[in-house]
Amino acid sequence: MKKYVLTFVSAMLVMACLVSAQASQVSQEPAAKSESGKVLAVDVAKNEFKVKDDKGIEKSISVTADTKITKEGKDVSLDELKTGDRVMYELDSSANPPVAKMLMVMTAKPGKP
Repeated sequence: MKKYVLTFVSAMLVMACLVSAQASQVSQEPAAKSESGKVLAVDVAKNEFKVKDDKGIEKSISVTADTKITKEGKDVSLDELKTGDRVMYELDSSANPPVAKMLMVMTAKPGKP
């Protein structure tokens, strides 16, 4: 009986260690950071756009089939992005050059420039 209890306790300790290790690994992944800026150029053939972020830094950002692009709450494609559009985006921090995970085209409210 002692042997079974010791085996059970050992198994529970191993499982607890595995769960703890997995939880700490997940928490070490960087959180997605949203950025925003103004579109300077769009190159649909290369699946990328150039943006000047709110800090004044120009960036070329790629999009993939996994990039979610929205405008006015609806899914759109890259070819609907226009020079001068204000955008908010999240980048895949592990990709080089940067790849957008999410891209949202922000539209002005009626009556506001």
